[in-house]
Amino acid sequence: MSDMVYIFFGSGDFAAGLLVALAERGILPEMVISTPDKPRGRGLKIRPGPVAEASKRLGIPLLQPAKLSSPDFIASLPRADFILLSDFGRILKKPILEFPKIASLNLHPSLLPLWRGAAPIERSLMAGGPYGITLFAMDEGTDTGPVVLQEELPAASVSPYPTKGELVKEYLRRAPELIKAGFEGLIKGSLRPVPQEGEPTYAPRIEKSELWPDWGREAEAVARHINALSPKPGARVLFGGKLLKLLRAVPVPEPKDQPGKVIIGDKWLAIACSDGAVRIEELQPEGRRPMSAREFTLGLRL
Repeated sequence: MSDMVYIFFGSGDFAAGLLVALAERGILPEMVISTPDKPRGRGLKIRPGPVAEASKRLGIPLLQPAKLSSPDFIASLPRADFILLSDFGRILKKPILEFPKIASLNLHPSLLPLWRGAAPIERSLMAGGPYGITLFAMDEGTDTGPVVLQEELPAASVSPYPTKGELVKEYLRRAPELIKAGFEGLIKGSLRPVPQEGEPTYAPRIEKSELWPDWGREAEAVARHINALSPKPGARVLFGGKLLKLLRAVPVPEPKDQPGKVIIGDKWLAIACSDGAVRIEELQPEGRRPMSAREFTLGLRL
């Protein structure tokens, strides 16, 4: 592995976490490719994205091309054995896919062909699993290329109702070794990509309307929906005219009430659904830090 060279493509939070996890294990890319800086945050100031920030912090050379198809961009890339892409938001075309000596790979946070697309972590959580990661060789489709390696999470490694943050943490703990094994296997010829098997499912982007749970659904589905959006962007509910972000929930059979009604108990908070309720274990009041439901309800009595 010491002479192996790869280029990392990524832009979002998951990709930034992956880049850091790889760096911590000494699996450093020769160069990082990310998206151009753009207006971000409340002030809409021009800022780098998560991967660009991580690359600068780690001291890895960074390019942020406006057009991936530009001949000047391709000519500026260092010779490499692999491209490794994750959470990039753009599909690479043949000139770049064929650029590395050995393969262009993608680390995708689902068990392909399940949950192809932009929001695989959220959609798999909403479905209640299964959970896992896939390293595959890219083609010009959306997450359609042949599988190099795949790892399903054992049930014991995650809680019964995991949040997106918990699942991401577990994926990032496991992904570097899977990627390293993929690199080594392809270099040695002991691994060959195999076509994806099974019926595909799709993971479209999370719409703004989905941030507001449908309380008319069953409690289990609502709890999984809330946890799939935590910590970001966060499911929402209005309480006392103010916005609450819901960060962790579990289904409970009681109390029963009109779906959507917020019920405050002795150091607990629940929201009624069609067949029971979800007990909110962690939340974030508007303009404040995240806190436990117990802390929030105690604050209401002061």
